Amino acid sequence: MMAAKQTALSERQLDVLNCIKEHVQANGYPPTTREIGEILNMKSTSTVHQHLGRLRDKGYVDWIDGAPRTLRIVK
Repeated sequence: MMAAKQTALSERQLDVLNCIKEHVQANGYPPTTREIGEILNMKSTSTVHQHLGRLRDKGYVDWIDGAPRTLRIVK
């Protein structure tokens, strides 16, 4: 599978990425979708999923589908 090309982020996508980084630094494990939404005051987990999907498509994050807390920053 080819690595996705990193491209520019929207302000909100950057917020989500920074939220993940800060949560991992503070806790040692990635946040859940619900936790990201709570931290960034997003009412819908669907919106969080959309941002995560775009970040994944752009090559900034990845996770194992169906496995909890596998979200990781890709460098």
